[in-house]
Amino acid sequence: RELRLADPPKRLFAGVQPDETGFHQIFPCRTQDDIVASAERAAMHPEVVLSHHLTAAARLLDPCPEMAKDMGLSSASLFTFRHYDQVSGRVLPHLRHLANFLVEGARAIHSVKGDDLVQVAKMAIKMTALEFMVNCWIRPRKALSAPCTVQELWEALKARGGDVATAFLYVALQQANRDSMATLRKQLRHRNPSLWASYDELLPALNGKSLEALENQFQSRADVQALQDLVYQRGGRCRR
Repeated sequence: RELRLADPPKRLFAGVQPDETGFHQIFPCRTQDDIVASAERAAMHPEVVLSHHLTAAARLLDPCPEMAKDMGLSSASLFTFRHYDQVSGRVLPHLRHLANFLVEGARAIHSVKGDDLVQVAKMAIKMTALEFMVNCWIRPRKALSAPCTVQELWEALKARGGDVATAFLYVALQQANRDSMATLRKQLRHRNPSLWASYDELLPALNGKSLEALENQFQSRADVQALQDLVYQRGGRCRR
C-alpha cells in the first residue's frame, strides 16, 4: 500500500508503551533498522492511513495551480463540472475511506445528560458526514451562486442508497452547475439588466448552445414584462 501522501499527527510517533522493564517508544528510531521496522508498523496505523486519504482527496478537490496543471486543468476550469468529472474516478476511493471513518467512528450523545444514544438511524449519521465533507470542499465559487441546501444533500444521499462518497460527488457536480448558471445570468444582465432565465431555460447554454441563440427568447419576455410594469405604474391594468 502506498502512503506517500500521509502526514499524520506527530503525537503518534511520540507515543510510548510500558512493559516489565519500563516505558519504550512505540515507534523507535535510534537505528536504521528501527526506522524501517517502525515505518512498517506505522503504515498500518489507522490515523496514518486516514491522513494519506485526506491529503489525496484535498489535492484532487482543491488543487494548487501547479497540481491543476499536472492534471490538465487550467485555472479557469478549476471547480467546474469538468474538474469534478475528471477527478471523480481518482478521488472516489479516498472519499469512501474518509466517509467510512466518519460514519463508523461517529457517536451520538445526549445534549443534556451526556449519555450515548444507541437508537440513531444510520442514515442520520451518514447525512452528518456528507454535510461535513461538503462544507470542507464544496462551496459556491461565483457571486450570487447559491449553495446546496440540506434538503438537496438528503435527496442526493437517499438516491444513492446511502453512499456518502457518490452523493458527495453528485453534490459537487451540482454546485459546479450552479456556479456556471450564475456566470450565465451575469452575462445576461450585462447585455440587458431586465433579462432573466430559469435554471431549465439556461440548461441548453450550459450544454454548449450559444447564449446569443437564447437571448431573443429572453428579450421578448423582458419586453412584455416591461410593458406590463409600465401599464401598472400608470394605474392601469394590462389585459392578458
